[in-house]
Amino acid sequence: MFDSLVMQRDTTDLTAENRELKLRLQSMVQQAQLRDGMFLLHYVADHNIFLCDAALNDALREEVQRLKIATGQLPNANGNPFNGGVQQSVPNYYSQPQQLRPPSGRQVQHLHPSPTQMSSNGQSLNVHSPGDPMDFM
Repeated sequence: MFDSLVMQRDTTDLTAENRELKLRLQSMVQQAQLRDGMFLLHYVADHNIFLCDAALNDALREEVQRLKIATGQLPNANGNPFNGGVQQSVPNYYSQPQQLRPPSGRQVQHLHPSPTQMSSNGQSLNVHSPGDPMDFM
């Protein structure tokens, strides 16, 4: 009788351990399936992003090329820098200030003109610097 109790207890323990191992295996299989599914989702997403990035990069390259041709930095395909006769002017707001020559012949360089300057007849003039990049903000 003692032997049958020991054998029954061993069988019960083995059955419980078997169930636990089956649950662990089932959980691992589900995790692997989820991981494979997530891998597939990430793979597809990464390739779609790559395709979008490639298309965006191509569009940006074409726009830079078009702007270079429009500003005369590059000749277009037929060698004409005016892009079919139409050239867009792009102002350079950060260029060096021009040297001004007053009627006396002296050279004066205005780095920061005052908002109000005097005219030759003594009247006050409101002078606005078109080269100030802060005007557009």
